Amino acid sequence: GSVSAAVLRAAPCRAVVVIKAPWDPADTRLHEPAEARPPPPAPAPKKVGVAVDESPSSRAALEWALAHILGPHDHLHVLCVAPSVPFPVLDEPGAAAAMETREAEAASAEAARWASRVSEEAAEEAVKRGVTRTKLCSVMLTPSNGGASDIGSAIASYATDKKLDVVVVGSRGMGALHSSLMSLVGLGSVSDYLAHNLNCTLAVVRDTGAADAAAQALQGGGSSLDAGGQNIPFQVIAESDVEGDKE
Repeated sequence: GSVSAAVLRAAPCRAVVVIKAPWDPADTRLHEPAEARPPPPAPAPKKVGVAVDESPSSRAALEWALAHILGPHDHLHVLCVAPSVPFPVLDEPGAAAAMETREAEAASAEAARWASRVSEEAAEEAVKRGVTRTKLCSVMLTPSNGGASDIGSAIASYATDKKLDVVVVGSRGMGALHSSLMSLVGLGSVSDYLAHNLNCTLAVVRDTGAADAAAQALQGGGSSLDAGGQNIPFQVIAESDVEGDKE
């Protein structure tokens, strides 16, 4: 399996996956005494992307990026992926099909407006925290579908196109169980996808509040987890019950 994916799921803290080393391992100057090395050049401004929605985890990601990643000369890209709206299968009479198509187009336009609003509101928050408008852009991205791979693909494609140095995303921090339950409804994990497909450094900021809620649900013996607006009921099965079934 993937060590980075396992750490992203299970680590009780923020996790950073470094895709590229910030230095050249073949550079012989790394092996010279510190006093013999020339002074390092001033670091080039970074391009930092932060994926946002209206969740507490994405707000935590933005706050952490502003506090710990973004420097005074760096550029911030605030990204929001619009929810995907499936278009109808046009196997109905012409009038009904045309109506469904118009409804789907209207829903897609509304999703795009939502994503634009969310990214702009996050950008305004960054401005309040001292980021200048000349070093800031808010971007609405459109996935081909609504699964984690398509959301992650939209973010990864933008990161490649704009040559981002770091991408910061939020995580609810519910571990392997939550990821498995999300996969049942086709949502999966965006951070898992990015860990395997992003070509720059990835920082995942955990939302400990959601993780605590999941832990409490598990300790209570069964409840439901919210997966993108869908409540997934589950029941914790004791090991003794499993052994009894085997007998």
